[in-house]
Amino acid sequence: KRCLVSATIGSYSNPLISDEPIINVCFNTIESRNIELIHTNNTIETARKKIEEITEEHPDDKILIAFNAVKGGIIPIIKSINEDLRQDCAVLCGIKSKPYVEEYYTEIIEQQLPKRINFMTCTYFVGIDIRHRFHLISIADANIIHSLLSVDKFQQISGRCRDAEGLLSETIIYSTSTQRNSIPENI
Repeated sequence: KRCLVSATIGSYSNPLISDEPIINVCFNTIESRNIELIHTNNTIETARKKIEEITEEHPDDKILIAFNAVKGGIIPIIKSINEDLRQDCAVLCGIKSKPYVEEYYTEIIEQQLPKRINFMTCTYFVGIDIRHRFHLISIADANIIHSLLSVDKFQQISGRCRDAEGLLSETIIYSTSTQRNSIPENI
């Protein structure tokens, strides 16, 4: 007598669970998402500009930035924005990253984003609900390998918004590597 409901379920690693029946629900119409894609060679500067753009155009709205890089990503972005906005920043991350973001570290309380500008790492990409609307910025930087995200992860991140009207806006900022792969061409 158990049930698991997920929009992005993967395969089971436990053999006792792998025998459980799976029911796939298919929808007649796929709900599309309006995503602004921004390709850049400088994710920090592009994120700073996007944050400042949103705060100027929508001063009362909250922003959530999903970036799985604290020292080389979140901290440089916070340091790059103007001082007034820095005071409105919070970082949601794992306990191991807490020492790097001490003054900004916080947690989700009562399904609400704690500050106006909120950053989160992969610790928060799944399993949390946010009960209000916000602008979402997801960042994948090819120079920081562990920040690269799959389509499923982008879906998981956007799915944190549990408001019936959905996100206020969604932006994906990404960079690509200029280095060639080291895989021989004859393979």
